[in-house]
Amino acid sequence: MPILTAWLQSDGGVAWNMGAGLIVNEDGYFITAAHVLTCISRPPEAGNPPSSYTTKFGSTEAVFDGGYIHEELDFGWGKLKGYTPSPNHQYPVFRSGEVLPGELLCRIGYPFIEEGFQPRWNNRTFEFYNIDRLPQFINEALVSRFVDFPYMARAWMETSSPGLGGQSGGPVVDEYGLVCGIQVNTRKYPIATAEPDWSYYVGRAVTVMAIRAILDQHNVPYLSR
Repeated sequence: MPILTAWLQSDGGVAWNMGAGLIVNEDGYFITAAHVLTCISRPPEAGNPPSSYTTKFGSTEAVFDGGYIHEELDFGWGKLKGYTPSPNHQYPVFRSGEVLPGELLCRIGYPFIEEGFQPRWNNRTFEFYNIDRLPQFINEALVSRFVDFPYMARAWMETSSPGLGGQSGGPVVDEYGLVCGIQVNTRKYPIATAEPDWSYYVGRAVTVMAIRAILDQHNVPYLSR
């Protein structure tokens, strides 16, 4: 689902940030990148009404109801209050098998917007247009290597190409649609060359192994295969 947060600036202008997330069960639990979740949970500035800092979760009217942030991993989960799934909604299935270097996976997110999409402030709250018409975009993510966290092996996987804006927090899936990770950020590495300032950008995702460990720790139910 697209996650759009909009806020009113001190000069009266409107700023907004687009990310992605994945609802994992009928209780409205979702996962995303920690920096997306931090943006969602940011409190309104003093003197401003709560509506001047608003998040829209796709086409649902549900609102954010707390969650958990793992800043070091750049991963977190949240819960939606008032979430009502559409009829015959299918929840994602997390891969139980190992992800291997050389696998070609796909990132899913919302990097492209349409004309008339931007949120507008109407002196009371934000009005959101066409968020249910945002196109999903998929690009390839070839698994290049795994990176360990101090107390969690293979916590991240890096891919040979970076993600796009609007894909942060979105799923990385295999050819069967099984969730293998969550895209979180882009990393920049210097290239082994005599030329100065040459570098290469890669994508980084939290692996499904790390995601399942955190969800299990917090008793968040999900499907796996």
